[in-house]
Amino acid sequence: MTGDTWVERLRALDTCAVSDGCDQLGLVDRVSTRARPLTGPTRVAGRVITIELGPTSGGPAERHLCAAAVDAAGSDDVLVIAHQGRDDS
Repeated sequence: MTGDTWVERLRALDTCAVSDGCDQLGLVDRVSTRARPLTGPTRVAGRVITIELGPTSGGPAERHLCAAAVDAAGSDDVLVIAHQGRDDS
């Protein structure tokens, strides 16, 4: 099954069904309880591109911190950013 097929199948399910399926497959502790939308309620499904931000150098960045990931992402991709424990941005 292709990645696109998986994304379409996941989009048709609700969160509880996906969580129960993960539990049955033994994929426990794969959910962040702190992740939440900052722009209002919405459903999200897609391939994940992960970004881990480190400490800043103190000066201004030449380019936005996640610009390369945004450029590399497709319309079915979801960016997940580890931002040193921050959950406000």
